[in-house]
Amino acid sequence: AEQRRLASSVLSRLVDQERIDCEDIVILTPRGSERTIFRPGTKLGNFTLTESRSNKPYSVQVSTVHGFKGLERRVVILTEIDEKSPHKLDIVLYVGCSRARTHLVVLYNATTPPEIIERLTKTTR
Repeated sequence: AEQRRLASSVLSRLVDQERIDCEDIVILTPRGSERTIFRPGTKLGNFTLTESRSNKPYSVQVSTVHGFKGLERRVVILTEIDEKSPHKLDIVLYVGCSRARTHLVVLYNATTPPEIIERLTKTTR
């Protein structure tokens, strides 16, 4: 619930305050469709997650980090980086973080182990 609330808040700030088009934003997760809380069709406040890029108002694409490899987006929101993340965390962080052209937001919470937060801090500098 906390990750969804954070993502909704970030999306609102990006779209409503910073005037970034939803088409320029993607949410990336290392989890597959059966394990993620960010599935196409999910509502995050006024926003609806979609499987592919959409020009519908308040529609934001969501993808796995692996599925988005080789692609870019102006803004990337990387989420669900926690103790359940894959054992190849360095690859997930590199691929996920390097998809952003101008703006990267990494969401984590109080249950994220300190060693992962340390890796995120090193990766995103």
